[in-house]
Amino acid sequence: MGRRSEPFEPARSPEVIEVRRAFGEPIGAAETIARYTGKLVATLCEALEAKGLGARRLDLLFHRVDNRIEAIRVGTAVPVRDVKRLTRLLTDRIETVDPGFGIEVMTLAATLAEPFGAKQIISSLVEEPEPDITDLIDVPRRLSCGRRALAER
Repeated sequence: MGRRSEPFEPARSPEVIEVRRAFGEPIGAAETIARYTGKLVATLCEALEAKGLGARRLDLLFHRVDNRIEAIRVGTAVPVRDVKRLTRLLTDRIETVDPGFGIEVMTLAATLAEPFGAKQIISSLVEEPEPDITDLIDVPRRLSCGRRALAER
């Protein structure tokens, strides 16, 4: 009859693993954002480990008080679920986020996750092992997140 509002939840792919944190009071300090980013990454990595997956692309969304959304996207060369590495990638870009009057909700989603394969290490006294340079390839990017961009996600 139109007398009551009916909130709706957007349809999401079941493959997307996401965690979110809502705050009683809006946050805005970079240190606070970094601390909660680390907590979200740890929770997400536990969920990824339970499913045997590693993250290839992460989106960290900041829902501001004024109904705008700021976002950070990071991608990795190989599937990763190392908490320190993913936290560093995300926190390196926190200064690009404009908290406005404050952030009410933070959402971290693994928008691209792949099976986390076991790595075979071959021990040889003759050959040097190849160094892991994937950490040098992984670079964070800033997303433009208008309502249109989020609807397309």
